[in-house]
Amino acid sequence: MTSYTFCVGSILEGPDPDKMKPVVAEAMPSLITLLKDQSPAVRDTVAWTIGRVCALLPEAAINPAFLVPLVEGLVVGLDDVPRVAANVAWVSMCVAA
Repeated sequence: MTSYTFCVGSILEGPDPDKMKPVVAEAMPSLITLLKDQSPAVRDTVAWTIGRVCALLPEAAINPAFLVPLVEGLVVGLDDVPRVAANVAWVSMCVAA
C-alpha cells in the first residue's frame, strides 16, 4: 500500500492539474481512511501524499464533502509516531494556508 500511495503523491506534479483534480477528489476518501491504517509506514506515506495533494491541488483536497473526516484524521495523526506526526503537521499547515 505504501508504494501505491507514494506513486500517487509523486505523480501529482506532472499531469495537467485540471485532469488530476477529479482523480484526486475520488481518491481522497480512501486516503483519509488510510490515515487509520495499522502500519505506521502506511500512515506516514498517506500523510505525505495528502500533503502533496494539499500543496499542489488544494481545491481538490479541501472539499466540504470530506473536510471534517480529513481534519479528524489529522488531529489523531498529530499524536502518532514522530514521522507520521511530522507529515500530519505539514498537511495541517497546507490546509490552513
